[in-house]
Amino acid sequence: LSVNATLLKASAHSNGQLLKSGAQSDYFILDTLQLPFIDDFSSNWMKNYDVANYTLIKTDSVAFSFTVDGFVVDSLLCSLDTTFSYVLDTLDTSISKTPLPAFQKVNYNDPYNPFVPTDTSYCWVPYYVYDTLGMLTPDTCFVELCTYDNDTLDIDTLYNVYDTLDVYGADTIGAGVSLSLWIDDLAYINNTYPIDPVTIGVATLDGLDEKGAPHNNFSDPSGYGVADYLTSKPIDLTGTPGDSIFLSFYYQPEGMGNNPQLEDSLVLEFYAPKKRTWHNIWSLAGTSQQDFERVMIHITSSDYLKKGFRFRFKNYATISGNFDHWHIDYIRLADSRGLGDTVIINDVAFIYDAPSIIKNYEAIPWKHFLKDTINQLDTSFQLTVTNLDTQGKQVAHQFYIVDSFDSVLIDTVTSGVITVDYVGQFGFSTIPVSMSYNCYSPANGCFSPNTDYATLEVVNTLSIQAGDVNNSNDTLRNDQVFHNYYAYDDGSAEAAYSLVGNGSKIAYKFSTITPDTIRAIDIFFAQTTEDVSSENFYLTVWSSIGPDVIEYQQAFHTPKYEDSLNEFHTYVLDEILVLTGNYFIGFVQENDVDMNVGFDKNTVSNTNLYFNTSGTWTQSVIPGAIMMRPLFGDTVIIPAGTPEYGSNNGEELEIEYVVYPNPGKDIIYFEQQSRGQTSDFDEAIEMRIIDLYGRIVMKIPASENSADVSNLSEGIYFFEFLSRDSGKSTTKKILITR
Repeated sequence: LSVNATLLKASAHSNGQLLKSGAQSDYFILDTLQLPFIDDFSSNWMKNYDVANYTLIKTDSVAFSFTVDGFVVDSLLCSLDTTFSYVLDTLDTSISKTPLPAFQKVNYNDPYNPFVPTDTSYCWVPYYVYDTLGMLTPDTCFVELCTYDNDTLDIDTLYNVYDTLDVYGADTIGAGVSLSLWIDDLAYINNTYPIDPVTIGVATLDGLDEKGAPHNNFSDPSGYGVADYLTSKPIDLTGTPGDSIFLSFYYQPEGMGNNPQLEDSLVLEFYAPKKRTWHNIWSLAGTSQQDFERVMIHITSSDYLKKGFRFRFKNYATISGNFDHWHIDYIRLADSRGLGDTVIINDVAFIYDAPSIIKNYEAIPWKHFLKDTINQLDTSFQLTVTNLDTQGKQVAHQFYIVDSFDSVLIDTVTSGVITVDYVGQFGFSTIPVSMSYNCYSPANGCFSPNTDYATLEVVNTLSIQAGDVNNSNDTLRNDQVFHNYYAYDDGSAEAAYSLVGNGSKIAYKFSTITPDTIRAIDIFFAQTTEDVSSENFYLTVWSSIGPDVIEYQQAFHTPKYEDSLNEFHTYVLDEILVLTGNYFIGFVQENDVDMNVGFDKNTVSNTNLYFNTSGTWTQSVIPGAIMMRPLFGDTVIIPAGTPEYGSNNGEELEIEYVVYPNPGKDIIYFEQQSRGQTSDFDEAIEMRIIDLYGRIVMKIPASENSADVSNLSEGIYFFEFLSRDSGKSTTKKILITR
């Protein structure tokens, strides 16, 4: 075996500062941070473990499980008990007994850093030595073959375990500037859970893992234990108690989430590098909603004033769902502080995200937006800011919109210089913003009408007089997404919404800007308490409720849990349905179970939400928005693994249909393509043209590759390609203009 010499030196650089990722053989070197350590969670400083980011700094290395007297050996036969040399004096028949030399076995069993020794043990040569005085040479007897003086010995062959590992360098740039502060990603960095945070952004600890699944994987609805961790990188805390090193942070229970119960708790622990142990420093039992509270801890113990110090938060919670929320804000670890250090000097910051620039929705389809641009844009909103200093600050605000695709500046607004007063701890002020949207329509050349979607980056910045200590909380960047769906929700579920009773119905009211085909419905089902992924519901679209007019209903759907936090599942409709004006989407559940649709508590649209558990429709009175969205258009982009009608078990279709030109005038052509090659239409394919009202206005033989549409009126039509063998269909939307 050839051992990487540089790897044998790994313990010199690490002092435990290496972290194993989820991959079996990936390890990441952790740089040691210097004071001050500051994070207000306005940015995400979690370490990224995507190995694609570390390609140029990867080292192939060999780890081993032990060394013997400083050397790496493949195996070692030794006695686990002490062996001895016996000397017999034939003159007086006395026997002396002396231990034989021991092997020093250094073990490398750290699960996070396999290159750092964890403990030392000893074993001995696997034989006795007998020496009779007066004889020329000593007699040697292996312990397997003989014992002496009633010794019982245990011998074994110790085999070394080698592993080839990928070691990735520290995530630093420039002169050792770190790109991360935390080593785990169980805490949820967000702007949506806290109420009146210190500054925008918090770290939230709850009962879910980083992918939004219960920590106990639904094994027990009342399961309880340690849930999330928020662990710092190693920090150089070398110093003395006289350096006045303090750690401060703010916390809030519940917020927009679920309040921790009395048996739940938030815990702070310190790591002692030399002892390699974590110690409980501070904890708080669960309680209901309250304002953010400040905690300040003086670090004086020599156990912690060392290089390699770490600290971490953890929570005890119900681990079967999205429960027992704690929100942590504005952590500062620095020297030269004191108990009177209660003010974060010179920091003016946003505390909430900017609202959507769309009047009635968080998102609308791009092609719908272009039909009525000026009426869909909101012309004013308010921004919430805080001044953490003790005196007023002069602040200049600017608002601008950039097309994310080509970085073209679309619009800009400058609010001028305003004074943000200090209004006490956790006080805040508002900045009114008015927009004229100087560039708002395709006619002005700002937007491309030929694309299917767009993302506009909406940026709000604060320019603050000199001395602001934290620039990261002075800028808001929000993506205004125009894709193929309408949404009331902001994409983050702070709670779950469910109904009680067999046959319960939920209906969500939307209104289309322009007539279009609904292709699918996105629903986010929250993973909470019990796994209901086998429970059936009827996906439903109503044109009206009370009395119910069902336009579409499909049975035997079940909640699907995606492997990502707040991730929607796409339920594709198997029929063509054109919607105009007001309509309702939702479902009818078969059984009396909690389906737990994600519930956004920051966006209020409950006036559009209705439920029916007893035969009568009732408008919801709970402020918020359920996470359910209608998808429109000619085609729907569906996440991998989602079965689509016209496909084979969710796999990519081998046959694709092309219709052109679009828009068309008199003659429309169509082709069948298989693996990129044009092929003849199968005789079992039926082609037909359908109008907006669902009427078949033309049938086309499979032998044809064009259709004369000169007799059809201008408007939107649908080319449907129907397989008579499978009953599956594919539809293309086309616009006829003259």
